[in-house]
Amino acid sequence: MYDSAAPRLLARVLLCLVIGLLASVGPPRAQAQAIELDRLEAIESSLRELEPLNGPTLGALRTAVPAIDSVCALASLAPLHHALSVMSQVVAGEQRLNASASFALRDNQASGRQGTDTQGNQERQTVEAGISVRRGLYPLEVNLQSSLSITRTETQEIQEDISSLFLSVDRHLNSTRFETFAFLQRVSDDFLNIDQRYESGGGVVLNLWLGRTRTGVRVDQRLRHGATRATPGDSLLYDLQGRGGWVPCFEAVQGYLAGASTYTVPDSTLEDLRAARDVAAKVVEKRHHQLRLSLLGGFFGELEQASVDAFMVNNRGWRVELRPRLAWQPLEGLRVQGDWFLKYRIGGFEAPSTVTAPIERDGGLVTQVGQDVRTELDLSIRARVRGVDLVLRHLRLRDFLPPFVVVDGQPLRNAEGMPVAASWKRNLTTFEVSIPL
Repeated sequence: MYDSAAPRLLARVLLCLVIGLLASVGPPRAQAQAIELDRLEAIESSLRELEPLNGPTLGALRTAVPAIDSVCALASLAPLHHALSVMSQVVAGEQRLNASASFALRDNQASGRQGTDTQGNQERQTVEAGISVRRGLYPLEVNLQSSLSITRTETQEIQEDISSLFLSVDRHLNSTRFETFAFLQRVSDDFLNIDQRYESGGGVVLNLWLGRTRTGVRVDQRLRHGATRATPGDSLLYDLQGRGGWVPCFEAVQGYLAGASTYTVPDSTLEDLRAARDVAAKVVEKRHHQLRLSLLGGFFGELEQASVDAFMVNNRGWRVELRPRLAWQPLEGLRVQGDWFLKYRIGGFEAPSTVTAPIERDGGLVTQVGQDVRTELDLSIRARVRGVDLVLRHLRLRDFLPPFVVVDGQPLRNAEGMPVAASWKRNLTTFEVSIPL
């Protein structure tokens, strides 16, 4: 018999792990301030003010104005040019929408065929088209995905098989180690007899980023030292914290361009420059890491309608969600990722709490309505070839208590004595081609 306490024990262990990770992260450092979204425009504007310090413009001004030549040494400003280039590209990218279209071939396999007369496995191949829109990595990440798959049924009819809509918003607080999120997901899945399922909720994510790819190391060096190889004296740390180095040069240039005898760099410009470097460093960490370990903890409500034979099954309630993730990026453009979702039902579902139903032929599993867990194991390999993403993905879904028909407080059974239920096991293998728009 299935021990309903096992998911609870697992949930408690993972919750203890969440608390431990929170304790290990500790309070944010005083200098790590959250970047407000409206600050990005101000930061970009301040970076544009520094454009006169680029090589061609400054070279012409040094020739024409001796006063500028005396305080502007091109050699000492070269590291700043490199760093400003990285900052400008990253900050501009954080405010840009990135869209991609995807085309996929799916192979679906499920056990637990619904029906009052038959019980077995089912298999189906489908084609899918989708679109994805993303914005930003830090401090805000917005992700919108929508997909639709078409299949040919056993009766040779073409019909919509799976459609999904997913919207998530992630907000980082002070660092990339801790973020909050909210999401809305809508799924219809004819293959699993799910007419409609809506999930909406939120939570927190704890991250640990380890290592950098070669590209990440190069970009990080340019950002921190203004060159791919750091040498003594190249560091911009002092320049961004005080008024030495490039600041007198910039004040002389701006004074000349404005026709003023004197010009003082506002403190807000220096603050924006420090914020720009902070944003760029965080984006580099997220985009070019070698290894990511994360743990998501959340809470969401679920509303589901399923069709099992001629019966309609409706459920609504609440779940706790835990999701460990391991992502490995050994090379730029090659990513291996594994996600394990644990969605534990905690109440609110309209189902008799006394009904038990065997829903596993070979294992003899018996579970109790209202005390179930849904697990998903999502494995993917993503490779970028000439700007196009090739993705091989395998999803294993296990619903310990799928939607099934209850009549007069008891599960309706087929001729073989099995409950009339939607499929409870699913393996989904997808090969996808994603093209940026």
